[in-house]
Amino acid sequence: MSWNTQGNDTVTVLLAGPKNRTDVWQTALSKDARFRVSAIANAPDDLMVKLASRPDVALMDGAMFTDADGFVSAMRSMSEDVYVVLPQLAPNDEQGIRSELAGLPHLKGLYAVDMNLQTLVEKIFADTRAAKMASGAGAWGAMSGNGHRPVTARIVTVWNIAGGVGKTTIASSLAYLASQRGYPTLLIGMGSPPDDLPMMLRLSPEPNLAHWPQNPTIEGLRVITQKVGSMNVLGGFVDDMAAGQMASANRDSPGSFQSLINTAIREYAVVVIDTPPSSQAALALGVSNHLVLVGTPSMATAMRTAEAYRMVFERMAGMHSLSETTSYLVLNRAGKRVEPRDWHRWAAEAVSGGFLPLIATIPDNDAVGIAQDERVIPVERSEAFREALMPLADALFSENYGNSGNTGRTKSILGVKVRF
Repeated sequence: MSWNTQGNDTVTVLLAGPKNRTDVWQTALSKDARFRVSAIANAPDDLMVKLASRPDVALMDGAMFTDADGFVSAMRSMSEDVYVVLPQLAPNDEQGIRSELAGLPHLKGLYAVDMNLQTLVEKIFADTRAAKMASGAGAWGAMSGNGHRPVTARIVTVWNIAGGVGKTTIASSLAYLASQRGYPTLLIGMGSPPDDLPMMLRLSPEPNLAHWPQNPTIEGLRVITQKVGSMNVLGGFVDDMAAGQMASANRDSPGSFQSLINTAIREYAVVVIDTPPSSQAALALGVSNHLVLVGTPSMATAMRTAEAYRMVFERMAGMHSLSETTSYLVLNRAGKRVEPRDWHRWAAEAVSGGFLPLIATIPDNDAVGIAQDERVIPVERSEAFREALMPLADALFSENYGNSGNTGRTKSILGVKVRF
């Protein structure tokens, strides 16, 4: 049975548990238009990564955990509303777990393994809708001060394995545009040491990303960020030693990059990561739910962009939450020497299959370089640059709650596939 829903009243759900359980749940929810499965986690160490998709609720089978201590610890570290099915336990053990978890505001229910799934689904929808209404969100998304609806948390990696394509320019401009729309926004620099962001934005090189492990809490994060307009900025490493230490940290440790992102998305609706063409990129790609590949108009960069695409969707498949529908392609500094359609064709042929359509073509513009020399964000100085970037900003920071802004439709314009 399918349901008719109005507007975007869709409940996004993270499914967590053994694969046989999540397969059943996914099949059931796929037939109910009120729900959208945002991610699936089949192991405890994958749970926090998948929570980066910022679901409305999590539906979890506790049998995914090998012991009660691990389960209780995970429950306490979460903030998302969660409904849990408990495995078959001895009465005393079950009572002990219920006592341990008593009072957690985000724990909406503990259920027996033989619970009625349809009854639970109805409760999840009713609870979530009531919570949205009570928060003033109306038919989902309360309006922010400038009239834009909040988005589900966007963790955006701006990247390419080619250097010098303008990743920092695009990343800082996207973060600035998101903050102008009223979204709490954090821009993180991960550029090769020393990171360019502090220099470009008139910021002090310290505090920076290397200070996170010293106080890996929400208060610690607030202390190490700096303000640019209405967005917050966390500058990157000043030396290779600090970068290497974070890269080698266990992803579950308090001072890891994963823990930084898990903390940040409790405070920010948008996190933009300026990601380097180095091994540090794996840290950013592993925690992101949106990707922006930035290229420039040359044959060499087209090939490098195709290689970056293969790295993410072939060699790193299963290591992240990215998909082609939440990934975007930008051609920066476009000029007369290479037509966008030729550049896109070169890259697509190198992939030998599907390739991302271009969402934005940004003309070469002296005003961008002048703004950067004056240490001003380019969208503040160049209307042409702002307008060229706007299709990407609209897709990433859509007003459609729970939607990436990408409809999945493409249209051919002058021989180039464009997503709209």
